[in-house]
Amino acid sequence: MDVSSWSQGLEEPTRTAFLNIQLKELVVPPEPLLTHPFARDLSSEKRFELATGTIVKAVKERTNVAASEPQRPRRWSRVVDDWLWRLVRPR
Repeated sequence: MDVSSWSQGLEEPTRTAFLNIQLKELVVPPEPLLTHPFARDLSSEKRFELATGTIVKAVKERTNVAASEPQRPRRWSRVVDDWLWRLVRPR
């Protein structure tokens, strides 16, 4: 998620309030966050822009991988992925 781009899709004073939110307040189940002005008042153009970077998911099949080989950590948690999808999906 690009916070700068997200904030550009908001009007004042919602923009300032959004930029003052601590990250730990966003890493929660997505449903309650959808009622906040930073989600509800995001422009449709910005929703489309942000969605283009969050809806494509590809899984590469792994073969012949040793069981002891370390796995790379995920960039986002599943909760954040779900929250972003619910926020920017077409309604």
